[in-house]
Amino acid sequence: MDDRARIKALEEKISALRTSNKWFREILDAITEGIEVVDQDGVVTYVNASFYRILDEPAGERLGKNIFEVSPNGALVEALRTGKPSIAKLHTTLNHKKTVLSNAAPIIGAEGQLAGAISVF
Repeated sequence: MDDRARIKALEEKISALRTSNKWFREILDAITEGIEVVDQDGVVTYVNASFYRILDEPAGERLGKNIFEVSPNGALVEALRTGKPSIAKLHTTLNHKKTVLSNAAPIIGAEGQLAGAISVF
């Protein structure tokens, strides 16, 4: 396979991944429960629309923030620290506007390492 064919094949794979990613985010945004995802360092990488609606936060407010700072006693922090699910954790937001009951689970990477965590409430 020559370089042009390899490049074309890679471009097609990238396009398929982008389409899949967009479709997956649309599904998550359609869910009525709040969803928040962090990477292994606790950086918020995804928050669905219901998260912002339920917590009455401006859209985009959480992205890029560190969960250890914005929600130090929440279920996501517990899942990251222990590497185990956190079930039915009652948590009041830092602004004390809302209290939610959260479930969080670690996300384990392909090689068995902690890759992050996801929380649903």
